[in-house]
Amino acid sequence: VNDDIAMVQAPQHFPAVEVNEDVLDVHNGLCFNLMNVIRNRCGGVTSCGTNAVWLINGAEFSRQGEDAETLEYFDSRTKIEDTASTHIQFCHGKRSVYVQENISTGIAKMNNDYLCALERWAEGAVQLFWLQLFADKTRHLVLFALGVISFMGAIYATLYGGWTNDLIGFNVFCDVDGKPTLLLGYAHGFCDDLYGLFSQFLEHTIDRVIFEMAADDYMRLIDFSIVWLITVVGLAVSTALLSARGVMPRIVRVFIMMENISYWLTSCSIFFWLSLTLFMIIGMNPPLMFNVTHFMLFILAINVCNHCMINEYKNMGGCSELSIWRSQQAYTLAAPLYVMAICRGTAASWGIIWQRLDKSFWTASDHGSDVIKGVTAWVTFIWVAFVFCVAYLMILEAKRWLFNEIGDKIQKQCQVVAVMMLGLLAVTVWEPFLALWGADKSINEMNNVEDKEDKEEEEKAEKEPEKEGSSLGRTWVHSVASFMVWWRSKAWIMRYIIDFGMPLLVLCGVLGGGVSILMLAAHATIIHGFRV
Repeated sequence: VNDDIAMVQAPQHFPAVEVNEDVLDVHNGLCFNLMNVIRNRCGGVTSCGTNAVWLINGAEFSRQGEDAETLEYFDSRTKIEDTASTHIQFCHGKRSVYVQENISTGIAKMNNDYLCALERWAEGAVQLFWLQLFADKTRHLVLFALGVISFMGAIYATLYGGWTNDLIGFNVFCDVDGKPTLLLGYAHGFCDDLYGLFSQFLEHTIDRVIFEMAADDYMRLIDFSIVWLITVVGLAVSTALLSARGVMPRIVRVFIMMENISYWLTSCSIFFWLSLTLFMIIGMNPPLMFNVTHFMLFILAINVCNHCMINEYKNMGGCSELSIWRSQQAYTLAAPLYVMAICRGTAASWGIIWQRLDKSFWTASDHGSDVIKGVTAWVTFIWVAFVFCVAYLMILEAKRWLFNEIGDKIQKQCQVVAVMMLGLLAVTVWEPFLALWGADKSINEMNNVEDKEDKEEEEKAEKEPEKEGSSLGRTWVHSVASFMVWWRSKAWIMRYIIDFGMPLLVLCGVLGGGVSILMLAAHATIIHGFRV
């Protein structure tokens, strides 16, 4: 027996639920076939309750003492006692093992029950966040949180605060011709070559104007980038050394612990960016302009690296493209659930810490009606907003055409981009939208009934050739229903359209010379929501 292993986890398996029909991501294939495969490399798979086998050493945990009645092995204070208990073992230096085999079969939570489970898991993560960081003051997590805050603070200070040129009068490595730098003096000719690289990708007039006016700013950006490149390379070397000494797996497990209790922190950003989208369309004001060509190249580089890493582990764990897409859908769908979880989880944490209340008890139908109403209202609002914005844009365009009005070109381009991004968001929640309103069952029935009628008509036509052409064609209703059923298994194509289609569209100049920072927002917070 290996006493270093605290728990062995196997995936959940629900054969009654077909992957193509799993629009709410009940299978959670991304977690079990990709995330856990990655986490298993460092022994950092956390228990999901079901299919977990724990090793309890009688020498370490015994009920023979005076505290036998109160002594607990599992941390049962929150609604995710499985995750909390795994964290305790990680902090004791132990690890877990993931066995990617279907060793058991379960009955899946469906529709309402599964949405309630999503809210409960998020609420438990909020409870655990406050307990482990502020009540228990778990040393590993506190130190990690302070490190993250310091790192982000350093980036913010160097990017938006005063750079070395503002403090001591010199940049570190690069500056414009004729100005010395702190470490290289006047021997920084390579910086001009780096500056010139930016001019190779200026396809729009506005980009060339900005480039010529902002030489000092570009040099500061290059200097800033070189300093942080050296910093990151130093961290990479340190990581390699720690890995060689066998220390890195423990550190990565702390990363995983922090992600388990803090993933909900970014959940509210989607509401801000959706509001910004509507403001751009209705308010007709393009905020936060930026160099579109350079940034789209950056987006493409990030997406290429992202897809390469995901594909590596996707093939290793047998995770399908559809599972990855379902996870993105689920994250977008669950945004209102995270808001509910933040409020309830924070209130529950107060009771656990100060009043010693037991907030771990739950039932499958907890807050069921609130959860369903909230999610249904959310996805319905997205689609109503999209339809309204399309109609609004068409009315504006008709007005310009009828009265020969000349509008702001950049303003118009930003409105089009905003509607396109809102449309992509609407397509992302399209299948859950149908499922929540019960339309998916009607679509299946229409598709199955028409298929059965077509088969009967074909058999009848074989027996009565003279009536072969009477009614062999499909109705338009059946065609729509068939397309929607077919789309369920092909919707993952949207991930590639979002990640590569939109940036390439911008780089090709189709959208003109100015694009709002909405493009960045959509890529960073709305569409790319799945947790890896």
